[in-house]
Amino acid sequence: MKSLDLLVVGLGPGGGSAAGKAAAGGLDVLAVDRRQVIGEPVQCAEFIPNPMGAYARTHPVRLQSITGMQSILPSGAAHASDFPGLMIDRAEFDRAIARAAEDHGAELWTASRLTALEPAERIATIRRNGQEQAIRYRALVAADGPHSTVATWLGLAPLATVITRQYTVPLRQPLGDTIVWLSDDYPGGYAWLFPRGDVANLGLGLDPQLQPDLKGPLEQLHQRLIEQGQVGPEISRRTGGAIPVGGPRERLHDGRIVFVG
Repeated sequence: MKSLDLLVVGLGPGGGSAAGKAAAGGLDVLAVDRRQVIGEPVQCAEFIPNPMGAYARTHPVRLQSITGMQSILPSGAAHASDFPGLMIDRAEFDRAIARAAEDHGAELWTASRLTALEPAERIATIRRNGQEQAIRYRALVAADGPHSTVATWLGLAPLATVITRQYTVPLRQPLGDTIVWLSDDYPGGYAWLFPRGDVANLGLGLDPQLQPDLKGPLEQLHQRLIEQGQVGPEISRRTGGAIPVGGPRERLHDGRIVFVG
């Protein structure tokens, strides 16, 4: 049985950062991710606030700077606020953090799934290359997202989420702000246009119990922005997923297990 100081489940920014910090501190670290390629598929709008920009200073991670946010209220009124940050290539961002963790000595396994967890014994079973391997850990970082497998094995309640759908479309005019629409058309959520150079991420998130259809409202918003001359009709990428909306878990640790992200 493989034994180590820290097992990290999930290699998004939280998991990658935890793995890197622990390995830099001299711990024996293994980080696993169920995806074949770290960072893919991208399931976010790809904006980060400036304090998170340490791994986003260079090409190909950094795409453009953002100065503020325009919020379009249900009345149609627009509210401008300062919200500086960066638009990034999220997949490259995740990989940059993972590479830094590896440089510090962390071992990374992709296409690897947590299939069993015995928290009392501090043993996790990981399935990799068709084989299951038991891992004994001193501590575990659960950074595996809103549908956390670690949380399921601990019997914890699922996080509240909204479902999202996003297109990447051509941007017809330069845009230095992000735009968010708050509307009854997007119950329990909102829509967004986040510029990334000459294209933009156009998406929305909804409470599936209030509105199960995402395609219709997104197509309508896309068409409206085409008619206004803000974006083009071509769609170069489609993505989506679940994002947590209820805040962090009531408890962020369970014995030797800590939730991150």
